[in-house]
Amino acid sequence: MKNVQSTWKALKTASAVPQSQLLSDIIDEAEAIVVGIGAGMSAATGFTYIGKRFTDAFPDFIEKYRFFDMLQASLFEFENMQEYWAFQSRFSLLNYFDQPVGQAYLDLKNKLDKKNYHIITTNADNAFYAAKYDMDKVFRIQGEYGLWQCKDHCHQQTYQYEKLIRQMAKEQ
Repeated sequence: MKNVQSTWKALKTASAVPQSQLLSDIIDEAEAIVVGIGAGMSAATGFTYIGKRFTDAFPDFIEKYRFFDMLQASLFEFENMQEYWAFQSRFSLLNYFDQPVGQAYLDLKNKLDKKNYHIITTNADNAFYAAKYDMDKVFRIQGEYGLWQCKDHCHQQTYQYEKLIRQMAKEQ
């Protein structure tokens, strides 16, 4: 703890040292680390809800509803369950089942290697799985795009049924 405190004191006095280097030094010295991660981490590695990634995956929904991004579309009340599941199946494939590993996640994993760490994230994508993190150390406060629950919320059980999601996307 003393070393971390001395590093923070150095932060206040050594403005010429890049913040990224100071953060790296603090991580190196820390005995335990809690990391908070939000959407910026996935966006930094290219998993955005806008632009080409969005327009390539949802051109029909964009044309019909004039959606600006995946977030807007994911919160939309579709006309029927067929449209809802058409969108959700593609969304789940793109942001969970088929999401490739992201370099920012690999870099962080490498930095945390051999450290006592825990991650708290609002991200529901597949980035931590794809980078092969120890998922016992990752708390996903907003769930996962690949998990489903009964529509009546009659129990806490969640289900992952990739085969059904792929079938729904294929049969559109």
